[in-house]
Amino acid sequence: MSKANAVSESLTLAQVVGSNLARIRAARGLSVAEFATRMQDVVGRGWQRQEAYRYEKGDRAMTAEELMAAALVLECSVAELVGSDTSVQVGTVTVAPYVLADSLSRSSVEADGWARFEAAREALGDVRSAWARYTHEIDVARHRVAESPALRERIDAYRQHAIQTAHTQVAESDALDAEHARILGRPAHASAVTPTPAIRAAEEALGTAVLPEHLWAIRPQREGRQ
Repeated sequence: MSKANAVSESLTLAQVVGSNLARIRAARGLSVAEFATRMQDVVGRGWQRQEAYRYEKGDRAMTAEELMAAALVLECSVAELVGSDTSVQVGTVTVAPYVLADSLSRSSVEADGWARFEAAREALGDVRSAWARYTHEIDVARHRVAESPALRERIDAYRQHAIQTAHTQVAESDALDAEHARILGRPAHASAVTPTPAIRAAEEALGTAVLPEHLWAIRPQREGRQ
């Protein structure tokens, strides 16, 4: 399809908004005159019945203020008024429907990046609290293990069970991956068992693993003892 044909087959943004405006207005049970009156009440100027017809036909483009007002009057989102299933002509550019939808929903790089940073910072705060609790409980468990051979046997049996479970899960995953690789004609790769939280906790309680020192995580606990 040539660029000229793509442009001719697309709608202008004013036509898209007008079509959505008419459809949503009718679905709300409002006449053109009633809609124009309500728009006049919100915007405060320039809205008569004839003007409403011009907007719905796409002969006139709505301003950002008018789009917001229409969304309030019709109790819908601006995205519903601007959304399209066909290509849209925005100035001299033809925009695909999915591109238009993305532009309506995505945040700016800065806003999205800051939101992600704050979420990560809050999550790290939770990790800090959880790690302080974990180190305390494991430290107590180690002392109990040293005092009780029966407890050592019980935790060791739990560790063996956790290791076996991890091996079974890895084997099942490798079997599925191998089947996919066979279908795709690719070589299969075996996975190694990595310590699960259950395995790690058992090993650290038994003293067979070195508990890493995250001073930033346990500092509040130490400060509390002063």
